[in-house]
Amino acid sequence: MKRTKRAAESQTSSQQPAFLKRFYEQLPPANLIYADKGLVIRSLNQSARNTLAKIEPLLPCKVDEIVGKPLDVFHKDAARVQSILADEKNLPYHGFFQLGKETIELTVHAIYDEEAALAGYMAALEIATEKYGLQQAMQATYIVRGLVSSSI
Repeated sequence: MKRTKRAAESQTSSQQPAFLKRFYEQLPPANLIYADKGLVIRSLNQSARNTLAKIEPLLPCKVDEIVGKPLDVFHKDAARVQSILADEKNLPYHGFFQLGKETIELTVHAIYDEEAALAGYMAALEIATEKYGLQQAMQATYIVRGLVSSSI
């Protein structure tokens, strides 16, 4: 039986801890995914749903099936993701990874509850294929210029 969009949204909002609602309200529009301490995705905002829908054929599951999956569902090296997030000293984490032909930019922050205990993780993602390609091209240009300049 196919769930309706409204049913998925109400399930998502009901699974959000109360302290998360203020994060969603205060932050500028972003593609946000909340995962609990066990790295299980518990909610994603509408902006994240819309962005992920654009690349749904590249995802390992449908967008409506992401809640309940591990946060590393998008990454081909799950053990690496888990080891990075296991140590709060690595956070916030920022990086890029390939998802099919697309490059995804990901930033993950630890989220703490009112008692300052780790409550989970907030991940912001962006389809950054063009941005990453430009960044790589600029970096290559600087390397070449550095080599050319030093050989003169």
